[in-house]
Amino acid sequence: MKRLCTMLALAAVGLTALEAAAEQAEKLYSIEAKAGAAVASGAAGEASIQIKTKGEAYIHAEAPFKVALDAKNLKLDKDKLDRGDAIQQQDGPLLKIPFTAGAAGPAELNAEMTFFICTKTLCERQKKTVIIPIEIK
Repeated sequence: MKRLCTMLALAAVGLTALEAAAEQAEKLYSIEAKAGAAVASGAAGEASIQIKTKGEAYIHAEAPFKVALDAKNLKLDKDKLDRGDAIQQQDGPLLKIPFTAGAAGPAELNAEMTFFICTKTLCERQKKTVIIPIEIK
């Protein structure tokens, strides 16, 4: 019984440490997502997503970096992006996402992003969903 209590206590401490690392990792970056002005039906448009790192944080260059795309009322050129699609900026990778607008009205671009944010002392996997509303006129 004593051994079981010890194991449960160690597991609780381990979970607390993992939660703390995850919270710390989320403070190391922000995600900026935007689409330009309203796009005419049938016209080409572009949305962008940038992961902006803070301080000494960086997006790990060898760890997986992938983005699964889905859209409502938009036609996408690609439904998956990876590191090769990103434009490397000083403060983090920038993704430009071209699309063709559908019928007039609201549209939406959804991006499910997976990447690793790192510093000298931690490297944490991040999985974030970004939703970009787009107006089609």
